[in-house]
Order: sequence, then C-alpha cells, then structure tokens
Amino acid sequence: MGFVLALIMFYLVVLNNVRGPVNILVCASCLGLLFFEVVFGIYVGCKIYNLCHKQEAQYCPGGPCDLSKARISIQSLNLAQKAIFALSVLALLYLIFGDIVEFFIFN
Repeated sequence: MGFVLALIMFYLVVLNNVRGPVNILVCASCLGLLFFEVVFGIYVGCKIYNLCHKQEAQYCPGGPCDLSKARISIQSLNLAQKAIFALSVLALLYLIFGDIVEFFIFN
C-alpha cells in the first residue's frame, strides 16, 4: 500500500507538478496508516487484504492477525485505551474533513 501511495505522489508531484487537495489526501491517508500501525499495532493493509481475498493474510509482522494465540495482559485494551483510540480517529477525521464540513454548515 505504501508503494502505491508513493507511486501516486510521484506521478502527481514529479511528473505532472500537481499541488492541491489530492496530494493532501494521499499524504493524510499514508500518515493515518502509519499512525495506526505504530501507535495501536493495527495493520490496516492486512485488514484490507483480508477483505479483498478469500485466503487471509499469513505473514503480518508481529502476528496481529493471528487472534487464536493467547495474549498477555499488556496486549489487551482497556476502556481508557479504547476511548483514546476513538478520539484519535475522530481527531484525524476532523483534521482531514473539518474545513469541508464547516464550509457546508456555515455557508
């Protein structure tokens, strides 16, 4: 997924000299994917792969897709961590789409 995003940015910026909201959306999606991978250990690429293919992803780094193995207590989420996760998602969505929503509401 990162390679595809990099190819899109290369095509837009280097080959066509395009600057605008498409570049921001590509960069924001890349940063969002990296954020969820680093902070929460959620590999969105594996989840998307599982949605698109019949056979599930087998070689996810760190084994986050293997839900059958036992987790230690530090690997489980409590209510506060789930709330922080939800607020992080809402904050990212607001940063990406907040100006657009405010434009439609107040104009």
